[in-house]
Amino acid sequence: MFKKSGQSLKITLIYLTVGIAWIYGSTILLDSYLNTASEQKMSLLQAVVRLSFLIFSAFLLYILINNLSIQLHKKISDYEKLFMKNPNPMWVYDIDTLSFLAVNEAAIREYGYTEKEFLSRTIRDIRPAEDIPKLEQAVLNIPRGIYTSGTWRHVRKNGEMIWVEITSYAMDWNGKNAELILSHNVTARVKFEQQLHELNTTLENKINERTRQLDDANRDLVSTNEELVTTNEELLSTNDQLSAAQEKIQEQANALVSQSQEKLHSILSTLKDMVWSAKFVGQKEIQIDFVNNAAEEIFGYSSREFYENNKLLNETMIDDNPEATIEDMHKQLLKKSYTEIEHRIISKQRKQKWVTSRIWMTKDYTGMPIRLDGIITDITSRKQAELELIRQKEALQRLIDNLPLVIVLFDIHGRIKFINKYWESTLQRPMKDVADKYILKELFPDDQQQQEAIEFIQLHDGRWRDFKITTPSGNVLDMSWCMIQLSDNSIIGIGQDVSLRKKQEEERTRILQQLVMHNNDLLQFSFIASHNLRGPVATILGLAQLIKLQPIENEALNTLLNHLFTSVTKLNEVIHDLTKILEIRSDHSQSKQWLDIGELFNTIKETLALQLTSQDIEVVTDFTACTHFFSIKSYFYSILYNLISNAIKYRSPGRSAVIELKTFQTSTHVGFLVRDNGIGIDLEQFSNKLFTLYQRFHLEVEGKGLGLYLVKTQINALNGTIDVTSTPGEGTMFTVSFPISSAV
Repeated sequence: MFKKSGQSLKITLIYLTVGIAWIYGSTILLDSYLNTASEQKMSLLQAVVRLSFLIFSAFLLYILINNLSIQLHKKISDYEKLFMKNPNPMWVYDIDTLSFLAVNEAAIREYGYTEKEFLSRTIRDIRPAEDIPKLEQAVLNIPRGIYTSGTWRHVRKNGEMIWVEITSYAMDWNGKNAELILSHNVTARVKFEQQLHELNTTLENKINERTRQLDDANRDLVSTNEELVTTNEELLSTNDQLSAAQEKIQEQANALVSQSQEKLHSILSTLKDMVWSAKFVGQKEIQIDFVNNAAEEIFGYSSREFYENNKLLNETMIDDNPEATIEDMHKQLLKKSYTEIEHRIISKQRKQKWVTSRIWMTKDYTGMPIRLDGIITDITSRKQAELELIRQKEALQRLIDNLPLVIVLFDIHGRIKFINKYWESTLQRPMKDVADKYILKELFPDDQQQQEAIEFIQLHDGRWRDFKITTPSGNVLDMSWCMIQLSDNSIIGIGQDVSLRKKQEEERTRILQQLVMHNNDLLQFSFIASHNLRGPVATILGLAQLIKLQPIENEALNTLLNHLFTSVTKLNEVIHDLTKILEIRSDHSQSKQWLDIGELFNTIKETLALQLTSQDIEVVTDFTACTHFFSIKSYFYSILYNLISNAIKYRSPGRSAVIELKTFQTSTHVGFLVRDNGIGIDLEQFSNKLFTLYQRFHLEVEGKGLGLYLVKTQINALNGTIDVTSTPGEGTMFTVSFPISSAV
C-alpha cells in the first residue's frame, strides 16, 4: 500500500512541480508580451501555452504509467521462467477434477508427454492402476502449505515405471482449487534399496540353508552315535567328520557374508545419498559402524569422524528443540520401525543445508531394537527452489495488488474468480461482493454496451478498447480494457482509468479546432492583404518608373524619388515572396508521383550550367541507394534547386568547389544529402535563425534570405526533416530525410 501511495505521490508531485513552473513561466512570458501584443495574438499565445502544458503533462504521465506496466510484465515473465525452467519436473493440477493445469519443460522430458497431451489428462494417467485408490484418498486430505507426501510410483508414457518423491503446495491457480507439485526421481535409490533387501534376503536364505544342512548333519550324527555306540573308534571317527563338516560350513558362511558385505559397501560408496548403519549399545545409545563416502559431501565430516563421535548426527541437526524431535523420531521407530523427516543441518564448513532423513529400525524376536539403518538425502536445491517459488508468488501478488491497473480474472462462464486491490478502490466493489458472480449487468446498465462488452471479452484478442463503467455510487468512469485468454480458457482483463485522458483529449480537440480556425483566419487575412496590396503597389511602382523617365533638375527631389522607387520595389518583392509562401502552405492539391532524382538533377544542372562551368565547379552524384522518390514534383525540384544553388553561391574563393549529391536509405527513412566545401556557416551563432525568413549570414554574397526558409517549409509539407552540419571555412552538409512509408 505504501509503495502504491509513493508512486501516486511521486506522480502528483512531478505534475504539481511542472504545473507551477509552467504557470509561473507562462505568466512572466504573457506579462512581458502584454504591452505589445494585440488581443488576437494574446489569445492565440495563451491557447498555445495551455496546449503545450497539456501535451507535456500527458506525455509525462504516459512515461510513468508505461514504466509500471513494464515492471509488471517483467515480474510475470520471471515467475513463468522460474516454473518452466526448473530442473525438477513440476506441474499444477485441479484438486477437484485431478486435471493437469500446467506443466514445465522438465516434466515433459521426464514423462514423455507433450504439453498438449498433459493438459488433456489427469494425474491418474501417470499412476499405476492399483495406486489410484491410494492417490484419491491422499487428495481428500491435502494439508495447507508445503508438504512432502513421500515416495510414489509413476508411469511414463512408454509404460516405464519410476519412483518419485512428491513435494506439494496447495494454492489458488487462476481461481481454481489447485496443488503445485515438485517431483524428484528417486528410482535409482529405490532400486538400490530393493537390491539391498534382496541381498539381505539371499544372505539369510543361504545361512538358513547352511544351518539346515548342519541340523541334518547333527541328526545323522545322533543316529550314527546310537547305532555305533558300542564302537568307540567309529564314534570318534564320526565325531571328527562332524567337526570337519561344521568347520567347512562355517568357513563357507563367513566367506559368503564377507563377499556380500564387500559388494554392498562397493555399491553404497557410489551413491550420492548418505547411507549409515549403527547398532544399539544401550536403550537409546548407538554405535555407528558404517558410513558411506557421501557423508563427507553432505556433512563435511569423514567416515572416521562419525565412527569416533556417535552423537555427530544429532549434534549437526538444526531445530527449535532437537532433543524433542529426536525423541519423537525414536517413538515413531518403536511404533512403526520407520520414520522420515525433513530438517536442516549445519555442516563442518558451517553451511546450513536441508536434508531428508529416512531411518529403519531392526528388532530382535522379542521386539527389542538392535540396529538402525538410515539414508540422508541433500534437498537444499529443492528447498531453495520451493522457497523462491513462494517468494516470487508473494511478490507477484503484492505487485498485482499495488499496480495502478484494474486486474480481473473471469472463468469460461464469465464469473469473476479474482480481482486486485485497485479494482476494489476504483470500481468500489470488494471481492466478497463479486466473487463467482456475473456482474456485467451492473457494470454496463445499457443493454447495447453490455452486449459490446460480452463480445469484446469473448474476442480476447489482446487489443485495447474503451468502455464506460458505472460504479455503485452512480459515477461513470472512462476505462480502457484489454482481454487475454489463458491456457485453461479463463480470461484475464487488464483495465486502466482513462477518464482524465478522455477529458484532456476533448480539451485538446477543442483547442486544436480553435487553432485550425485561427490559422485559417490568418491565412485568409494574409491572402486578402497580399491581394489587396498588389494593385496599389503595382500602380505606385508604375508611376515611379514613369517619373524616373522624366528629367528632374531638383537634385533633392530626384534623390527622394529614387528612395521611393527602391522602397516600392522591395515592398513588391516582399508581397511576391509572401504570396509564394502562402501558396506553399495552402496548396495541397498537387498529387504525389514517382520522381527520378537523376532526371531532376540533370534538369537543375542544365539550368545552372552557366554558373557551374564559369566557376569550374565539380558536382559528384551517387544515387545507388535510392533512385526514385514518391513526392510532389514542384516541391522536390525546388528543394534540390535551392540547396545546389546555395552551394554554388557560397563557394570558397580559395579552392576548387566540389558539390556532392548522394541518396541514402535505412529501415525507416529515405533521403538525400547535399555536401559542399564552401565557406560554411557558424552554427553556434546562427543555428536558431538558419531557416528563418530574410536571414542572411554572409552579407558579402548577394541574396534575400528566402531560399532556406522555402526549403524548410516545403520539406515540412512533405512530412520530412532537414539537418545541417557545418564548419566555417570547411563546408556545409544538408541532410533531407522522409519516412520510408511515404517517400518510396
